Amino acid sequence: MQEISLEKIWERYENKYRFLAMASREARRLIEEVAEGRIDVVENPYSLGLARTLRGEAEEKQE
Repeated sequence: MQEISLEKIWERYENKYRFLAMASREARRLIEEVAEGRIDVVENPYSLGLARTLRGEAEEKQE
């Protein structure tokens, strides 16, 4: 399992709560796609959601 440091999060996102909300939505999206059989992931969807959000691969929801 990959560890993500708070320093890396703060380098990219000023608000850690915004980051966590984005990562949660990404993990939920991944879980839904796995359940529907659209994708096959070996890694934990929660860890993958965190990593994808940190790399900027997750879509940001406009509020």
